[in-house]
Amino acid sequence: MVRTELQNAADAAALAASMRLPDAAAAVAEARAIAAQNLPPAKHGQVLRDADFLVGTWDPSSRTFTPGGGSPNAVRVTLRRATANGNPLPTFLAAALGTDFFDLAGKATAGPAKEPACLMAMHPTRKHTFYLVGPVRITAPDCHIYANSNHPDDVVDPKDPKAFVVAKSIQAIGYGHHYLQNLTPPLEYAPYLIPDPLAHLSLPPSGGCTANRLRINGGSTTLAPGTYCGGLEIKGGATVDLRAGEYHVKGGPLVVDNAALRGQDVVIFLSDSAAELDFTRATVQLSGRRSGPYAGIVLFSVRSDMVHVFDRSRLELEGVAYLLRGRVSWINQGTPANNAKWTTMIVDGFTFDGSGEIRINFAPHTSAVPYPTALKVVPRNGFALLD
Repeated sequence: MVRTELQNAADAAALAASMRLPDAAAAVAEARAIAAQNLPPAKHGQVLRDADFLVGTWDPSSRTFTPGGGSPNAVRVTLRRATANGNPLPTFLAAALGTDFFDLAGKATAGPAKEPACLMAMHPTRKHTFYLVGPVRITAPDCHIYANSNHPDDVVDPKDPKAFVVAKSIQAIGYGHHYLQNLTPPLEYAPYLIPDPLAHLSLPPSGGCTANRLRINGGSTTLAPGTYCGGLEIKGGATVDLRAGEYHVKGGPLVVDNAALRGQDVVIFLSDSAAELDFTRATVQLSGRRSGPYAGIVLFSVRSDMVHVFDRSRLELEGVAYLLRGRVSWINQGTPANNAKWTTMIVDGFTFDGSGEIRINFAPHTSAVPYPTALKVVPRNGFALLD
């Protein structure tokens, strides 16, 4: 009973204190008030010592709390019934336990609420990083859209009067231009630049060539994991199925032209700047890795300047398409089916053209492909427990 009371009070104190940041003095005062309210000193004694209230930095990628730092974003509160506090709990089993008292504690870490990223345009200064040129509609009602650019007025830009975006939230540091009334909900100023949330992941070594300049024209083919040097081209109505595993493409583009590429529990590494994506009138149905260091990832690119083209294609990417420094040119036609349960795209910037509707699903809880917790980085109103 007392253990539960301590934990509940620690949760409440940490949440309340985090709302007072960056004012550390106000935060600790709030934590003391909430602790005393939930655990009256007349009954429980001093449950919060100075050393048990910490202001620091929460790293969502490693899920670690580090005390101190110049820009604190979280607090950690530990409430104790302990000998060190002068308020240990008496025990009724003194003879059996060999002691008259024992110690209990409750600990909680809290900070600003973060939501999962869905569509992220990462360039810090360029204009038009979320640019709708033609009368295309993006329907992503469960998707948080975030643009890092600080360009003063032209980051999110529905330039065409018939261009529309529906999302869960739309934020940009530098705001937007043209038909902003076509954005639902309204565009918000983003509070800060979000650094690369997958910076902790490195591109793995590609190894020797499994195939060199492989070109598949028509028919049905199954490929095994490996390294495809000189690029990989799939054309002429071909259907290519990928076995589960890791694929590397380097030395040339990954082309799917009037053809289909399918695979489950796969990740494709674009291992050099030549390995750009070129999907034209293609059907690409890929779901990411289900376990291991790249769990949740379906595409992972080298961190080099690249251009990727999706032209009148059906894209079903279940997982994270990590194309950090890739500019994506997405030309849509009609309303392509999308059965992927969730998609996250982290790119340099998006340009949408064509017509019709692009549907982006975001329901990770329904998928066998796990959502990486490191991608819970989108700031929203409110505060949350972090561990």
